Amino acid sequence: MADIDEMVWLEATSYRDWHVDQGNPDKSVVFRPQVGEETTPFSIPSKVPDQLQPVLTRILECLAELQAEADAKSFKLEVDGKLVFRGERIRAGRYALRLSPKSVLGVNECRLGPEATAMLLDEGFRNTGGLILIAGDTGAGKTTTAFATVKDRLARFGGYCLTVEAPIERDIEGFHGDEGYCEQVDATETGFKYEVASAMRKFPAETRSMFLFGEVLDEEAAAELARLIGRGHLVITTIHASNMTQAIEMLIAFAERGGETYARRLIGQNLRAVIHQRLQNQRPVVDCFRVTSAASKIIADPTANLSTLATEIDNQKRNSGPSLNRSFAQPQMRL
Repeated sequence: MADIDEMVWLEATSYRDWHVDQGNPDKSVVFRPQVGEETTPFSIPSKVPDQLQPVLTRILECLAELQAEADAKSFKLEVDGKLVFRGERIRAGRYALRLSPKSVLGVNECRLGPEATAMLLDEGFRNTGGLILIAGDTGAGKTTTAFATVKDRLARFGGYCLTVEAPIERDIEGFHGDEGYCEQVDATETGFKYEVASAMRKFPAETRSMFLFGEVLDEEAAAELARLIGRGHLVITTIHASNMTQAIEMLIAFAERGGETYARRLIGQNLRAVIHQRLQNQRPVVDCFRVTSAASKIIADPTANLSTLATEIDNQKRNSGPSLNRSFAQPQMRL
């Protein structure tokens, strides 16, 4: 096959999502983010352009090679060192591919705003441990922020981080700075429950450790997360939610349905910060909340109405204190 021109590869990166069909490539579609008057992000599906057909062919070839090793439901797909995708099986022979950055950004490069940046890199969390919950819409950059936080905290403060993902999305294993090191575990086959249960035996003794927990997608993962966050390590995870209050409510509901009876108490006592990201006209808008003692009590009390959390967050926002970022917007970076 003839070499694909660099400009063609560059054009391919403008399509963030590819839904590819192995049995009938003509039914493959691509989605390009649009910029318009709408306040919410949208992408228009289209057939794969003629000039990108060689790229589609290479994607399907690389996908077939990956499947020859294992036909996983979730996977990472690399294409000739030019494109990296996070993949999900839609059905046999058809896959949804989401374009991922080839390198891990730093927190400042994510342009989250000064308040969110300071919160994610807060040195005090080294001593308290607990949970940083990063929430947002689909494609808003949650995973990018999570990896950037791990990378920068290791470089700045040193220590050790273990990531458990299904699959591993971005290669971050190795040294960050002189005294920070990260190792990654793929839980695709073994599952989060097993990997989290064994994680405590993998942490080096007497080391300030972090734990990056792949996105909370189901009840079992949420229950394991709730049990993990009170063990002294700083835990970072992501969840899909439309606002900060909903993110906390969903995490609790998932964990309770996953069998963790004391989910509210565990999360209330150990949640440290919530970051929420969304896109508006293809620009990231970020809010953040440092969990106060009042909010902690609301979350931990099984008789308290979680809807009152919104009031606590709004009060902090009105006071314009250092804990909450005012919907900070920046020109979008490719996340």
